[in-house]
Amino acid sequence: MTLVELEGKTKIISRAQYASAEALKSVMEMGMEQGITETWDRIEEHLQSIQ
Repeated sequence: MTLVELEGKTKIISRAQYASAEALKSVMEMGMEQGITETWDRIEEHLQSIQ
């Protein structure tokens, strides 16, 4: 994970590497994308609530 200042805001770059396309497909089928999206949404809500 990398945090970068961009135009007075913080951009988060999150990367993951998998051993194979099959491994990536497996975690995607388990709902990884939805889980990550929900996590980022919760973080955004939290940060807005403490400003």
